[in-house]
Amino acid sequence: MNRQAVLLWCDRVIAMTIKELKQLLRDPVLLLIIGYFFTADVYIAGSGINLNLRHASLMVIDRDHSAASRELIYRFRQPYFDLQGEIFAKNSAEDLLNKGQILAVLDIPENFQSLLMQGHPVAVQFQVDTSNTVLGTLATSYATEITAGFGQDFVLKRLGLNTEQMTALPIIENRHRVLYNPNQVDGWFMSVSELLTVTTMLSMMLEDALSILGCSVIKASRVPEGTALANSSEADIAVLDVNVAGQHVYPVAAALRRRGIPFIFVTAYVRDGIPPDYASEPLLHKPFRLAELEGLLRRTVKPVPAR
Repeated sequence: MNRQAVLLWCDRVIAMTIKELKQLLRDPVLLLIIGYFFTADVYIAGSGINLNLRHASLMVIDRDHSAASRELIYRFRQPYFDLQGEIFAKNSAEDLLNKGQILAVLDIPENFQSLLMQGHPVAVQFQVDTSNTVLGTLATSYATEITAGFGQDFVLKRLGLNTEQMTALPIIENRHRVLYNPNQVDGWFMSVSELLTVTTMLSMMLEDALSILGCSVIKASRVPEGTALANSSEADIAVLDVNVAGQHVYPVAAALRRRGIPFIFVTAYVRDGIPPDYASEPLLHKPFRLAELEGLLRRTVKPVPAR
């Protein structure tokens, strides 16, 4: 690409940016919404949501006070859990959970070690405050993994397997590669996820506006798909964005015209940018208000003949 082509491309981008900003200034409310969505909303999603468990406050009811129970408690350690101490009554645990002073309580029953040594299954209770759904779910998942690991290690130790024998056992090794966000930083993932969510929401605004007006909407996101619908659907009217995924929508307009179905162009361009064959068709400039869309629909749609 030579220097002249680059300069021409830059001029077009600048002109397009200025044009879009001028169009947005027609609707300050929409400008404010877009500004919030693509700045503050994305920042809040990236910095305010953490998918890693850190320093979750935990208290323990240890009814056994054995070596096995102490080993299990020790596994609930930093940086995932923050052991706040031991309590001796279940009512006290529920009271602390209800007040939000702790996130979880680990309740180890009596005869915990002796039942394990006899080969019996033992239930350990893990109570979680899930008023914060994300933290509650994470704490439950981590606790499940910790107790499962403890049970596996206890069985191996009880069987008397040494390190060499354990290494010789058949094992499935899970090796995973993270292609996106390899450092697994939550802020990056949540920010991009929220950005895609916002983009999808904004792309649905026209469809939602038509639904509010009582229309049954059939949507196409590509010109070939729209042309197929124009040739087959029994629509009363069509609303066509002039530029769809980098392609002009005029093939769809031609199919609609052949079948006598009225249509409205929606664009941020001036009318001079519309080909002469379609210059007389109704045109709605973006951004537009719901009342403008409703008025143009009423003027354009063909009245249903009386029967």
